[in-house]
Amino acid sequence: PEDYVVELKYDGSRQFLFNRGNGTELYNKRGKNKTRHFPDITRHIALPEGVILDGEVIVTDDLHPHGNKDVLHKRDGGKPVLRRDGQSNFKQKLKMEQYEATFVAFDIVEYKNDSVRDMSLQERRELLEEVVGGLSEEVVVSRRYDALDKGWEEVLDKKMEGLVLKDPESSYPNGRTSNWIKIKNTQETILTAHDFEEHSRGITVIGEDECADDHRLTVNGGVSDKVKGKIEEKGSAEVEVSFLERSDNDKLREPTFKRLCE
Repeated sequence: PEDYVVELKYDGSRQFLFNRGNGTELYNKRGKNKTRHFPDITRHIALPEGVILDGEVIVTDDLHPHGNKDVLHKRDGGKPVLRRDGQSNFKQKLKMEQYEATFVAFDIVEYKNDSVRDMSLQERRELLEEVVGGLSEEVVVSRRYDALDKGWEEVLDKKMEGLVLKDPESSYPNGRTSNWIKIKNTQETILTAHDFEEHSRGITVIGEDECADDHRLTVNGGVSDKVKGKIEEKGSAEVEVSFLERSDNDKLREPTFKRLCE
């Protein structure tokens, strides 16, 4: 839609940064405290009390200015950087120094202990920029573009993950919303699945494409029975897969099942 604002889609981990009187803390969307995992973000930030910011923690590199979730997992795997006594875990500290993290704020939920969920997105954005402005180099506001074509041109040029279109008049969303439209920069391949593992929601198929073998892809719902049946009957099944990019060893990043090829 022409009247929607255009924001860059980052490749990171959804987090909430806030201060409820105990200093700046960081929690993921599942409610797990990540403050000690990312002291490079939280330790030196004087976030105003009564503020909750919604955003993503990202780790960037030269090829991924929008963040790289695989590198983020390397940084955040295992123990937190800081132990409960405040001392550093040596290996995790080295990872922190190698993979510096940034919090990209794209919304604000509370301000001075009052909910701002019912304010329009544009009003919340102005408030967000006021709160984050000059706060820290480790906390930034999500990038916006003047026009969709400009944003998409940069996404393609720099192989970024995609864009998000947002209704500027919308309130803060609770869960999925039609007021946010994600446009992903994806590629496609045909995967020849020759084996599968069953789980509660469907199957995980194991197969190969023209670049690498032993790809793993989750197939959920009723179509998983069709894929499983074809593998059992024919010995293999060809499935169309979309993905963001290939890793250094040609594995697919964030593969998504599209259809069973007949």
